Amino acid sequence: MSLHDLLVSTYGLTSTIHVSSIESLAMFLWIVGGPQAFAQAEDKFTRSLWTVHTKFHEVLNCLHKLAKNNIKVRDPTFSTEHERIKEDRFWPYFKGAIGAIDGSHVKVEVPAEEAVNHTCRHGYTSQNILAICDFDEIYLCCCWLIIVLLFASSHSYCYLVLIIILL
Repeated sequence: MSLHDLLVSTYGLTSTIHVSSIESLAMFLWIVGGPQAFAQAEDKFTRSLWTVHTKFHEVLNCLHKLAKNNIKVRDPTFSTEHERIKEDRFWPYFKGAIGAIDGSHVKVEVPAEEAVNHTCRHGYTSQNILAICDFDEIYLCCCWLIIVLLFASSHSYCYLVLIIILL
């Protein structure tokens, strides 16, 4: 099933008389993939700024629902310790731990004028992410998701790789 079909059938992405759901998704992906400003999307898709803004947030809300359904804690009360940390060599150090947190760099393509801001110590352009998982290596949270929800609400751009974490 494609991302579009999933968002339409399960998460409420809808078409209107003037804008189809596939165009809404395309607009969203184009904006976050650039990064492109809403004003640039207004010109590219020949839509009003209000329409671009509205459709962007409709897709963002659907992706947020998708993430909430797929990224969740198995034991929300954290009442039991995982078997892996009960071993004698780990228990004194990880008693009460509920998971692990780690960062990683993912290669990204950015406009030439932004390359300096995204160049990592290895010499390629990247975006740093922070992931949290339980001891079964099930992702509980990824800070890209959080950044998309907060960052996209206050600005008109973010990065395409943010969406990959949601899928």
